[in-house]
Amino acid sequence: CVRGRGRSEAHKQLQADVSHSTPHVSMDYCFLGQDESKCLPILVIRDHASRTVFSHVVPCKGTKHQYPLNQSVADIEQLGHSKFILKSDQEPSILDLRADIISRCKDQGISIIPENSPTGESQSNGVIERAIQDVEGMVRTLKDQLECSYNLHLESSHPVLAWLVHHAGVLLSRFLIGVDGRTAYERLKGKSFKRKLVPFGECVHYQPLGNPSGHKTRLNKMEPMWQDGIFLGIRNHTGEYLIGTPRGVVRSYSMKR
Repeated sequence: CVRGRGRSEAHKQLQADVSHSTPHVSMDYCFLGQDESKCLPILVIRDHASRTVFSHVVPCKGTKHQYPLNQSVADIEQLGHSKFILKSDQEPSILDLRADIISRCKDQGISIIPENSPTGESQSNGVIERAIQDVEGMVRTLKDQLECSYNLHLESSHPVLAWLVHHAGVLLSRFLIGVDGRTAYERLKGKSFKRKLVPFGECVHYQPLGNPSGHKTRLNKMEPMWQDGIFLGIRNHTGEYLIGTPRGVVRSYSMKR
């Protein structure tokens, strides 16, 4: 009977994860598209207690490129934990990335305890599995909205999807309301998110930031104060708007439809 009809023990999820005395953070990869070999991997990170989600398209799994490491450390810094458990499965690429994250954070005074999910039991890390489902659903929704707005079809390799995936995590953290009536942003920051947003990919007017060197420059009063661009999301740690322009992606604090 056990061999024929026995099932794995149920994996307790949300309530137990929130009550940990030591904070827990989970991370994993996922893919969107029919052929994984033709799609860039997506790195998803979720903080168990606040339910904050970060999602990024990365150039590759593992540590061959510095971007996944740099972005992961930046995300972890935003969570504000001085000591926490970083949980992942036992895939070699995610273990390599986790080891580099632990080393980098140690240099910054952040203590990380590694923890692995049992091999073949991805459901035992149910928090990140649910986060991946949420990210995938939001990405499909944003992509469909963008395609309808511009009457086009976006292939899985289109560059705009890198910004769209990042924005999916931003929206989930700032606007998905939990059973306690609060968003992840409110649990983490103690306040609600107040900045105005527009649909992803919408044409907007924006005011460019000042001189990146920090030196004051005199404005040409004959030139328009607002410029045209396309809304591509916001930066997590500064709240700046990300605007697509013919010159590339720029940052702005002010934006109008």
